Amino acid sequence: MIRTITATLLGLCLLAGPASASTTTKGKLYTSMTGADTAALLERHGHTVTQKVSQSGAPIHTFELNGVRTSLYHFNCGEDGECSSIQLYVGLGMENKPSVQLINTWNQSYRLTRAYIDDVGDPCLEADLSLKGGTSKQAIIEMLEMFEHSTQKYMEHVGFSR
Repeated sequence: MIRTITATLLGLCLLAGPASASTTTKGKLYTSMTGADTAALLERHGHTVTQKVSQSGAPIHTFELNGVRTSLYHFNCGEDGECSSIQLYVGLGMENKPSVQLINTWNQSYRLTRAYIDDVGDPCLEADLSLKGGTSKQAIIEMLEMFEHSTQKYMEHVGFSR
């Protein structure tokens, strides 16, 4: 009888998983953000932000990273102004346009961003973040910091100078 109870308790403990696996989170999880939320986050991290609205009514923020104009676009926005995804974008106007091979090398070598050549031949860099499943403020900050670092590396990669 004691063996049966012990085996049952052990089985329940194994099904429950490790004690360190917690379903609670520290801080708020964002499943969407308004333009005001995003502007406040950028400003708290030292960026001077200009906000405008796209034709669809979604917020667009512009600010500088590494001395170049950077845009943060909002997508999948509801009527309440809550948007469930964001995208960071940098376009680098250059006289000496980079080759497709150089851009492909970036995409093969670096993670978390995508590079391409726009319709006038200038190199662009983007990164997206979906908030739908729940994203912490720290993860959003990490994305901004990653994009800032990637932008600097990308400018060097394509030979962009300010």
